[in-house]
Amino acid sequence: MLWATTATSATDALDRREPGANVIWDYIDRQYARLQQELGLERWERPDNSPDLVLVFSTRALFGEVPLPASYRFVGPAIGPRPEVEFPWDELRDGPRVLVSLGTVNPDRGRGFFAKVVEGLGQRAGAGPGAMPYQVILMAPKELLPAPIPEGLLVRSYVPQLKLLPLVDAVVCHAGQNTVSEALAQGVPLVMTPIRDDQPMVARMVQAAGAGIRLGFGKRLTAHKLRQAVDRLLSEPSFRAAARELQASFKDAGGAPRAAALLDHLLRHGRVPSEHPGETI
Repeated sequence: MLWATTATSATDALDRREPGANVIWDYIDRQYARLQQELGLERWERPDNSPDLVLVFSTRALFGEVPLPASYRFVGPAIGPRPEVEFPWDELRDGPRVLVSLGTVNPDRGRGFFAKVVEGLGQRAGAGPGAMPYQVILMAPKELLPAPIPEGLLVRSYVPQLKLLPLVDAVVCHAGQNTVSEALAQGVPLVMTPIRDDQPMVARMVQAAGAGIRLGFGKRLTAHKLRQAVDRLLSEPSFRAAARELQASFKDAGGAPRAAALLDHLLRHGRVPSEHPGETI
């Protein structure tokens, strides 16, 4: 039997090398083993990762040169269309723009975070003395924001992120895989404050690639640290240059056509092609 699986970023391969992560993965592996035994299935050590083909929605340029099983193939991120969202495009100002978002599943944990955004970036969004003039577009429920909201800080409950990203110069987010991939696909660097799941590993990879800055969340994050990180992203060209290198790697990865070709090759030949230049699909 041949089969394939997909992985958003293959961060589990990195998690298993992290101190203390074995407790989590040992538990997960035990649950897989128990379920397979109950169903009378042949034991697969990692049923979530096929030994035949794992399509990874990332690139080596972002993931790094950590050794992986031979079945892994990088095809770039999967970015699909989104529903239309109303947005006041005429309120976008000239000059640098910063998009701030905790995504669609984390805003309920954001009251303290949003307060630090308002405190740390609000003065930059305004026209006060010493302010670095940039506009902040904040995706957040207004009921979670402290009053008053500084002038120049554009607040919306939802934003058309895919359409907005080409128009911004930096992103502040929780290091969710979707937001990170969508920002880097536009060559936009990030300040990341990971909260849970694979977000710390995603943030670490982006920082290691030079395309962003990883900060803490909760009490470890201060308005001053946030402001400093955003100022660095906007003033140091290396972050934008690294983000554009990752953008190029996304385009070169092949996307859906490459994934389809790999699946077809697996079905026709019973294996994935080697990654050596001499063998093509």
